[in-house]
Amino acid sequence: MSEVWKETWHVLKPLIEMPFKGGPATWMEDIALELNRRGFFEETHFTIAYSPVLDETAPSGIGGVLATVHEITDKVIAERRVHALRELGARSGEPKSAEEACTIVGETISPFSKDIPFVLLYLLDEKGKKATNKCLLQRGLE
Repeated sequence: MSEVWKETWHVLKPLIEMPFKGGPATWMEDIALELNRRGFFEETHFTIAYSPVLDETAPSGIGGVLATVHEITDKVIAERRVHALRELGARSGEPKSAEEACTIVGETISPFSKDIPFVLLYLLDEKGKKATNKCLLQRGLE
C-alpha cells in the first residue's frame, strides 16, 4: 500500500495501522487526496474504512486489514460547481452597470478557484463588435 499510494501514505498510514495493531476500525468521509494517477497530480475525494481482519493463527490475532474505499471525486466536484453557479445566479440581478457586473462576478467566483483557476472578462461595445477588458478582473494569470 505504501508503494501504490506513496504520495498519500503519510495520511493513510495512521488510519491503517490502528486496526492492524489491534485498535478499532477507522473510517473517514470525504478525505481529499492529491493523487498522481495519469502522470500528473489531481484532486480526488474518497470515503474510506479500514477494518481489522481477525486471524487466530497470527501472533497479534490480526491477520490483516480490510480496506473499503469509495471514490466520490465526481460527486464532490459537481456539488462545488453547482454551488458556484447557484451563487452567480443569485447575484445576477444586483448589478446596475456592466462594470458592476464584472465586480460582482469577481467577488462571487473568488472562493471557487479550484474550478475556475483563471478568469478574463471583456465587455463588448454597444454594437457587439469590439471587446475591451474594462472589467480588469484577471485573476490567476499573474
